[in-house]
Amino acid sequence: MKLRRNIIFMFAAVILTGCATYDPPIVRRRPMVPSELRKPVPRRTSAPTSATKPSTEALPQSLENVKQATAEKHVDLAHVLDAVENQFPGLHAAKLEIAAAEARLLSAEGRFDTLVTLETKNKVEGYYENNNLNFNITQPLETWGAKVKSGYRYALGDFGSYDGDIDTNAGGEFFFGFEVPLLKGNAIDSRRAELWKRRIELDRADPIVREERVRLYRKATESYWKCVAAAQKIKIAQDLLELAETRRTSLRDLVAEGQLPEIYLTDNERLFVARQAKLIQAKRTFEKATIGLSIYYRDNEGNPVRLTIDRIPRFPKLPDIFSESLENHVTFGIANRPEMRGFLCDLAAADLDLFKRNNDMLPKFDAFVTASQDIGRSTSADSSDDPFEFGIGIKFEMPLARRVARGKLRQSQIKMSQLTQKARLTADKIEAEIRDAASALSRARENLLLYERSVELAQTLERAEQDKLLEGASDLLRVNLREQSTAKARVTTAEAYASCFVAFANYLAAMGLPRLQSDE
Repeated sequence: MKLRRNIIFMFAAVILTGCATYDPPIVRRRPMVPSELRKPVPRRTSAPTSATKPSTEALPQSLENVKQATAEKHVDLAHVLDAVENQFPGLHAAKLEIAAAEARLLSAEGRFDTLVTLETKNKVEGYYENNNLNFNITQPLETWGAKVKSGYRYALGDFGSYDGDIDTNAGGEFFFGFEVPLLKGNAIDSRRAELWKRRIELDRADPIVREERVRLYRKATESYWKCVAAAQKIKIAQDLLELAETRRTSLRDLVAEGQLPEIYLTDNERLFVARQAKLIQAKRTFEKATIGLSIYYRDNEGNPVRLTIDRIPRFPKLPDIFSESLENHVTFGIANRPEMRGFLCDLAAADLDLFKRNNDMLPKFDAFVTASQDIGRSTSADSSDDPFEFGIGIKFEMPLARRVARGKLRQSQIKMSQLTQKARLTADKIEAEIRDAASALSRARENLLLYERSVELAQTLERAEQDKLLEGASDLLRVNLREQSTAKARVTTAEAYASCFVAFANYLAAMGLPRLQSDE
């Protein structure tokens, strides 16, 4: 018995010495958002209540904002983005990728499920007639790639001397087995490789959803500001039409008094009709913009909502996000972009595959331990008096050329190099996109200031020309030109506002942010 215990202890020491562990790659967390990117997005004029104010605008919002928008007059950008987050079918489809990855992970975890086997063999005709019952429970382990097996055997009948391993005592036999690879399959095997790969794929699903969210938020933002600009153009066209309508009365009085010829009334009527056509054209532009926006702005049931002009607010003040240097934004954007997050997961998967291929280069050297205990009296005269049996063994196997393992290892090394080069190129492209978006935003803001100044100058000239007309020192042609110039300047300014906000959305998207984050 002492010799038996020594053998067991020595064998256990060999197993523990040969076993190694491997920690699968861990994808890093997202970088911290710069402080100037956490300013709140311009929101509705009324202060949000505690029930509707989100804790952070970069994360999925509740449906409260969408519900409140139904009751409020104005619909701001936050309402539209909340509707995209909660009701847009395309984003819901992208989110299902996470559920699909979780399902694949569950399937991979199933390879470590406990396996129960029940088998019977009955020889009903022949020199030796017997019956066998085998009940096995096998449990694969994530540690060391080991496998534990236990169960119960029962044999009844006549057995030949060559079937001594099958025969059991009258009460049957309980058995236990433990098998562990010491080289190939110890640190990693096909079961654990698939499990860890599915865990990485689950991490990979999040950048896919984030990339789709950034894309949809940017498109919805662009549609929203086009809609706001179109509403402003209707207001400008209405103002022009009202000027011609108001002028009708004063011109009629002047014509009746003989101070102006009647042709002035005809000319003003021409302007009135032309401006009516401009108003119709502006309404068509607005309707087209609202139809496009309705793809993203939906009610609580997910149905598209077309906004009326009375629910469109004016342009708010553009946030200032350049309080920190552009270099900080570039560094943050490269680390935060979903594409780079995806590359981190892809590199982790490639690193896992490379580790598996390196392990496959090792020879197969497995150790196993078996133990069994018979119950009851012996049913054979040849059986040993000792009902307990214990055994140890090893198994060695190795292809001499190992060309399969070497070829797959080389493929994994090449794939790792390819991903590294692609990640480098993607980082360079992201930096270029951020710098280009920042340049576009800066120039758009500069143009906006100039266009606002041009509106002020055009309005000053228009008022002066209208005064001269009343004094008889001007004519309708010149007044019309001044009014058209003012209207054109106002339209250009509205388009410049929309361009600024779209450029701002593009800048956020270039850094991987779907929207500004609010202060908690």
